[in-house]
Amino acid sequence: GIIVDTNFHAENCDSSFPIIFTNFNIIDGSLSNTPFDSLSVSTTYRENRLLISEFNMLTDAGKADLTGWINKDFISNLTIENNTNEMDLHFNLDKFEIKHFNSYLPWQFESSGLITGEGEISGPLNDMQILTNINIQKPIFDKIIGDELAGTISYKNKKLIFNNLQLKTKSGQYIAGGYIPLNLIKESNIDIKTLPIDLIVTGKSNELGFVS
Repeated sequence: GIIVDTNFHAENCDSSFPIIFTNFNIIDGSLSNTPFDSLSVSTTYRENRLLISEFNMLTDAGKADLTGWINKDFISNLTIENNTNEMDLHFNLDKFEIKHFNSYLPWQFESSGLITGEGEISGPLNDMQILTNINIQKPIFDKIIGDELAGTISYKNKKLIFNNLQLKTKSGQYIAGGYIPLNLIKESNIDIKTLPIDLIVTGKSNELGFVS
């Protein structure tokens, strides 16, 4: 990417608690395989707390905003699995392409669609809680192809929970609720078909392709 503006300042570098200020703007770049038109970031790291004042990414389709804080020693300990430090993050998405998240999603199949909504991530790093209220246009999850998906998706106590999830397809409409047992910290490349899913789906359809 092209760095348009940057500011980096560090204090107390010889101590156990350095103070680091960062502020930068980049255009026409890529972050974790996500191409963007512009990225603006402003953070402060002080006494093992990372404060994110601004994280704003604009892509060709939409944008993502993130603010909040993470309590963690990023200097000498980068592990998360056994980390009980707290965090509190808030994000907003506006027509952001889901496929940019595929490398972070724990399941094997590809996902896509334009997601709009808001959410928060809180709690210990090794047992986080996630709450989102979303709307997805043109969602695709493996063999499920829809026109629109909306509802509340949360993650708590190692369960991915669906509340009042409404899916519209060309052949019908469905409402789903329930959960999938999942450990987002330890597991990856999961075959969801092998998990003991507790999910209730009701709806009306002109065909049975959705459940095949």
